[in-house]
Amino acid sequence: MKEVAVMFPNRTARVLGCLALACLAFGLTGCHAKPRPAKPKPVANEQAPSPKAVGEDGKAVDPESVVGPPVLREKIAAARTVGLQPAVRLPAIRSSKPHTSKEAALTDALTVARTELMKQLDQLDPPIHARPWLVKMKTEYVKGEVRPVPPTDEEKTAIKANGLNPNVYWVEIDLELTEDQVQQLRSTERVTDAFRGGAILFAFLAAIYGFLRLDQWTKGYLTMWLGLAAGLAVGGVAMLVLA
Repeated sequence: MKEVAVMFPNRTARVLGCLALACLAFGLTGCHAKPRPAKPKPVANEQAPSPKAVGEDGKAVDPESVVGPPVLREKIAAARTVGLQPAVRLPAIRSSKPHTSKEAALTDALTVARTELMKQLDQLDPPIHARPWLVKMKTEYVKGEVRPVPPTDEEKTAIKANGLNPNVYWVEIDLELTEDQVQQLRSTERVTDAFRGGAILFAFLAAIYGFLRLDQWTKGYLTMWLGLAAGLAVGGVAMLVLA
């Protein structure tokens, strides 16, 4: 400390000099410190096969085609594989009766498929109480080709015996819903339930407001009848919305 006092006679200068010497000593010590060992790099297993995902066109997707590190490519490929697996599958749904046109037979088959699909959705946990549109089912849920099923010889004989057109046929379709499509139905159901609840609440408030105004205008002579009419109005709106 005496040498520092000689070199830096002022008190502030002495403090700064001590800090400078301490920093110099720490720097010299750090230069002779042993470097930390580098972490070993993970070795890729070349023998393990890369998982294949299924694209929207039904073809296999190689994880190497995904841009990014190998680990990220593997995770993306696995997520694609899980997301595109059918959560609900209804094969070989046939129209309820034969038709002379393919469009009429397809509409019939879609109606039958919607009933079966609603049963499957109702068995999920939690259940989905949805009624999909036929157009949405035709464009998004039907997989593969629409297969016409002509009547057998015995069926043709029975059709002719009843005086019907023998040139009729059934159709068969396959329905598949992925997990993403099921989640879309679940989200749509939540929005629909919220809309129904809001409509019923609005009808209830409107009925109360109308009841009070009309009761005031009639000076209480028709209170019971106005209350009955308001209740019937709310009940009718509720039945219409929930149907």
